[in-house]
Amino acid sequence: MKQKVKFIKDFPSTTEFEYDEDLWYHQHGDAFVIINCHSSQIYYPEHWTPLSLKCAFNGKEFYKLKNTTYAVTEENFLIMNQGSRYASYILSDSLTESFTLNFTQHNLKVLSTANGRSGSQLLDDPFTLNNDSTNFIEKLYSYNPIITSYIQQLKKIISPQGADNAAVIELFYFILGEIYQLNCTAIKEADSIAARKKTTRHELYKRLSVAKDYIRSCYHQEITLEQLAANCYLNTFYLLREFKKFYHITPHQYLTKVRLHEAEKLILRSTMQIAHIAHEVGFEDASSFTRLFRKQYGASPYVYRNQGGFK
Repeated sequence: MKQKVKFIKDFPSTTEFEYDEDLWYHQHGDAFVIINCHSSQIYYPEHWTPLSLKCAFNGKEFYKLKNTTYAVTEENFLIMNQGSRYASYILSDSLTESFTLNFTQHNLKVLSTANGRSGSQLLDDPFTLNNDSTNFIEKLYSYNPIITSYIQQLKKIISPQGADNAAVIELFYFILGEIYQLNCTAIKEADSIAARKKTTRHELYKRLSVAKDYIRSCYHQEITLEQLAANCYLNTFYLLREFKKFYHITPHQYLTKVRLHEAEKLILRSTMQIAHIAHEVGFEDASSFTRLFRKQYGASPYVYRNQGGFK
């Protein structure tokens, strides 16, 4: 079977948006799909997805998945399994680049076969594929140098006018293999949780990831422990205890850490007033922000900006 590549450069009109799953498969079949669009102030209601890798550049794209929110930025990407339903939106007035890679059932079977059989089995019977597929842990993943390199290479060789399909397909499979390894690492992390049953360990890991990713995504909003517990379907005290045990930091401490990290970026990359930055990242009190920033970075926000940060 000759694999094809489908390139989509424009989002459908939001006023006429209707996602027909049967039509999607009819149009794209077993093609690799690259969605590379630029947009601002846009919202798409809940719809279905194949296995996909969601990236965003020069801004943020938000995804509402189940009962939580994920913000995809230049620092992370989101993996969604086939069959998940989500809504998405971009809040910025400036153009944000939305970059999505959609994989097919065939790709998953090829991956599952390559990773589920021995070398001798693959040599003896190279073309019979497993019917099972890999189920990924849906969460925000940080970029590593390998995936960053593959994404950069892919962006260089694609264009609306066409691309070298063979080169694109190779990169798709390399990226799929790399996110498979990241998923294996996540599973190992889940197995480190102290619980008797494997299903309990993995489910708790997923729910703790939901809590952590929600903090990373919605740090600028007020986030209470009760709200966080409701988002990840955990008892409030159980969430607090297990979050601290697994991440070695409390949810509130992690929220403060994320807010300070985002503030540091704004201090160095913008001319926004310090008090405005404090409010922008979720601090209600500017003096409290200054005290926490000095404790974290060794200087006040004003000194840190004037010195261009500390190398």
